[in-house]
Amino acid sequence: MSGPGSNLEQTGVLRAELPELLRRHGITTLLDVPCGDGYWFQHVAHELETYIGVDIVPELVKRRNENAGPGERFLCADVVSDALPSADAVLCRDLLVHLSARQVMAALRNMRASGARLLLTTHFPERLNHDIATGNWRPINLEAAPYGFPAPIDRIVETDTEVPYSDKTLSVWRFADLPL
Repeated sequence: MSGPGSNLEQTGVLRAELPELLRRHGITTLLDVPCGDGYWFQHVAHELETYIGVDIVPELVKRRNENAGPGERFLCADVVSDALPSADAVLCRDLLVHLSARQVMAALRNMRASGARLLLTTHFPERLNHDIATGNWRPINLEAAPYGFPAPIDRIVETDTEVPYSDKTLSVWRFADLPL
């Protein structure tokens, strides 16, 4: 399984509410970076036409492609620097919290360059930001400096029993509205 935030308990609210959020925003093609092992997402009752999973681990991508379902494909790429395929939206759950501020901005610019309309990403709206070395972890507030995003257009408040942050959300922004 990917990280501890990817178990069925941690993703219960997200799995229940994500299908309606996808419908509400007309998302039929989803780019999931990083897709990880897909453990929690396989339990989402979505109506996507196309699901594109991207991860940096070649063995994981190979395994996911061997077991891909209809409309699914998986690519090995670095979200910070490699070109990404186009989709209606980019789902980027629990990745930016592990990147330095510089790499967060590079990843977000790269995601926008894919042509996606929407960004769905992990956001902690009640936290202050501090920088980290890539690979560590901290909550990230994309509305606060140095990011300065506007208020999200939609969100799902996640239930997180592993990390004591009741403000963990999967928040939605239009890429066109972001100061990147």
